[in-house]
Amino acid sequence: MDILFKITGEVFPASQRGRTLGFPTANLNIPATELAEGIYLAFTYKDEQKYRSLLFIGSALTFNETNRKVEVFVLDKIDDWYGQEITVEALKKIRDNKKFSSADELVAQMKFDVTAAKQFFDSLSE
Repeated sequence: MDILFKITGEVFPASQRGRTLGFPTANLNIPATELAEGIYLAFTYKDEQKYRSLLFIGSALTFNETNRKVEVFVLDKIDDWYGQEITVEALKKIRDNKKFSSADELVAQMKFDVTAAKQFFDSLSE
């Protein structure tokens, strides 16, 4: 499978909003200005381990934020990676960044994205 782009950065603690919504993310301290906003299927690498992931690039429009960020949601449970370096390979964009009318609507979309991601990654191993 072709890689759209690859990024490497150190994980840092942010607002913890993803955790409170049930989707803890690893926030990367890299500039997001050159990367296209959206949600991507991705592989994340840390300590020679490979993780199935969703990558978010953009601003949290639902929460009226304007600063662009890079966040990774790993489909399998992980420990905190604060201060550690990870590499993310974006494989496929699945949707654009958008503003939802509520946090509940965002969570419903995130659950749909996770289901789609699992189906995609399962199809790779068949």
